[in-house]
Amino acid sequence: MSPIVNRNIVYRDDGSLAWGTLAVVVVVFFVLLMVGYFAWYLPSQQPIPPTTIIHTTTPSAPATQVMPAPATAPAPIIINTPAPGPAGTPGATGATGATGATGESGSRGATGATGSTGSQGRPGASATNAAPR
Repeated sequence: MSPIVNRNIVYRDDGSLAWGTLAVVVVVFFVLLMVGYFAWYLPSQQPIPPTTIIHTTTPSAPATQVMPAPATAPAPIIINTPAPGPAGTPGATGATGATGATGESGSRGATGATGSTGSQGRPGASATNAAPR
């Protein structure tokens, strides 16, 4: 027979990163699960159930058709303007305006034509025939 060898295997957690990695994976999975739940499913926005509206009408006698009146020419527009009244009293005379500036002297005119010579006069009365004064 073969000799029996008992070996005791002891697992120790001395600096192993397995539990930390498992905790991170579980947290990430939980976050993704919550984001999916609220982003895709949207429990806060439930659809409104459809409502059915039933209209029931009872048949009635046919309505009489109303025809519009034929168009007529529009009435003339009369504007009442009052007749003019009697003339009022004249208003007061306005103030005299300011005196204007004196203008420039004009240029000298052209020399006129020489006049014609007059006719010869009658001879004068003599001193002896003159009437007394």
